[in-house]
Amino acid sequence: MDLTNLTATAAARLIADKELTSVELTQACLDRIEERNADVGAFRHLDPEFSLAEAARAHGEAPRSPLHGVPFAVKDVIDTQDFPTEYGTPIHRGHRPTADAKC
Repeated sequence: MDLTNLTATAAARLIADKELTSVELTQACLDRIEERNADVGAFRHLDPEFSLAEAARAHGEAPRSPLHGVPFAVKDVIDTQDFPTEYGTPIHRGHRPTADAKC
């Protein structure tokens, strides 16, 4: 099964049923990003170690939402405390928000 073709709800169901771990899914997504991002250019900032650590943390805790443990990306126009948010323009290159956006 190609884990990168799962819908978010299908992935969440497999994680909830303990047929898949968040770490396995996150690694599959990271592998796909590495394989395709040079052509697609969808990811400006990526930290595989951070992502895998967050997946491991999610795996070890009780579910907090219906999509618990499913990796996701945040568009570069939404403030994130853990990564630069550059709003898609070189004017804001390296901008580091002090807090996550409320959304």
